Amino acid sequence: MQHYHFGDKLTDETKLDGMPSFEVYQRRLTDRGYDKFELGKLIRLDVSDYSKINYEQLIAEIKNAL
Repeated sequence: MQHYHFGDKLTDETKLDGMPSFEVYQRRLTDRGYDKFELGKLIRLDVSDYSKINYEQLIAEIKNAL
């Protein structure tokens, strides 16, 4: 399956086009323009250590974006 349109159904799972590698996945995203898709403002947040998150600043950023 190389495309999808609303309502499409795949009845034979052997026809799924798997992702043989991350590189193939990344190239598909770029080729199809998905890397340019945005729904709103991106707020980056390092969650590797929750104790270091500045929640007041995060809430202020969210309020500012609304």
